[in-house]
Amino acid sequence: MLAQGSRALSGWNGPMRIEIFTAPSCGSCDSAKAILREHRLEFVEFDIASPASMAAFRARLPGVRSIPQILIDGRHIGGYEELRLHVGLDEVDGGAAS
Repeated sequence: MLAQGSRALSGWNGPMRIEIFTAPSCGSCDSAKAILREHRLEFVEFDIASPASMAAFRARLPGVRSIPQILIDGRHIGGYEELRLHVGLDEVDGGAAS
C-alpha cells in the first residue's frame, strides 16, 4: 500500500511505502499506527507474533530488539519517537516528546 497523506515527513515528496513491525499489546505500536492513520498515511503492518513476520524483522533489522520499528521506502527511520519527529509532531508540540 502506498501512503499518500501528510507531506510533513521530511525528505519525501511523493507516494511512500510505509512498513511497521508491531506486536500484540504494544502501546507504542498502537500509538505509532494512530499517528499514521491521523495523517492518512497507509501502511503495511507486520505482527512479529507471526513466525514469518519475526523472521522478516530479524532479517531486515538485525540487532534491533524494540518495537515498533518503521521503514519508509525501505529506509529504517526507527520507532515511535522517530516517527513523531518525521511527521513534525515534536515541532508542533514545542519539542516535547510524549
